[in-house]
Amino acid sequence: MSYWEPRTFRTSYEWLLDLRLANPTASQEEIARLAGRSHHLVTKLEQSDMYKERLAIRRAEVVDPELRDVVAQKFRALEQRSLDILAKKLSKEPEKISDNLALRCAELGAKVAGRLDRAAPPPPAPSPVHLEELAERLVALQNRVRSRGAEDAEVIRETGA
Repeated sequence: MSYWEPRTFRTSYEWLLDLRLANPTASQEEIARLAGRSHHLVTKLEQSDMYKERLAIRRAEVVDPELRDVVAQKFRALEQRSLDILAKKLSKEPEKISDNLALRCAELGAKVAGRLDRAAPPPPAPSPVHLEELAERLVALQNRVRSRGAEDAEVIRETGA
């Protein structure tokens, strides 16, 4: 390899993927101990996009589709039951509903609607015309300050100490 050729660094994530899939609830410290690697290395690898992509692929291969459907169905039933209970509690007179419950329901409703999870849209880029207007206003301001001249200036004399 010559001096100017780019060097490549390849990391095999297979050992980490195997350990993570075999021990899904293990902490990063435990995974590092099991692998005989440093906690720092495990943390860095698990934060990488490549690791996350490979883990998603491997999980899809390992997890039984029927089991995934059953779990999803149970979560939907749990969600529906929770919504029914909330609707019943919220059907009381407004004075009997706690402020905390009302706020939490509003927050949940906003999350479901996707309002809290979305990032605010970026502000529009300033147009060149707008920048020209700002430049003209700045020049006019500078001219006004200069035109006032010395009549508005306050003279400060140095006093001997």
